[in-house]
Amino acid sequence: MDNERRATIRERLALVSDQLTTGDSALAVVLSEARLQAGLAAYERARADGLCHEGAWECALEAMQAPAAET
Repeated sequence: MDNERRATIRERLALVSDQLTTGDSALAVVLSEARLQAGLAAYERARADGLCHEGAWECALEAMQAPAAET
């Protein structure tokens, strides 16, 4: 994925992550970043596996909501 596309996806996922994370504590910031990284990794994996943008986006959203993203 080119850098411009990656930056766009990262921005969109950051907005979703912010909506999923409540509070301004240090823990909330860490959780938000963990969700963002999980979503971005899932998106990139899905695209590499041949999914279209919409399918990869769904994978990213699912990864961001998974309990593992909160640990």
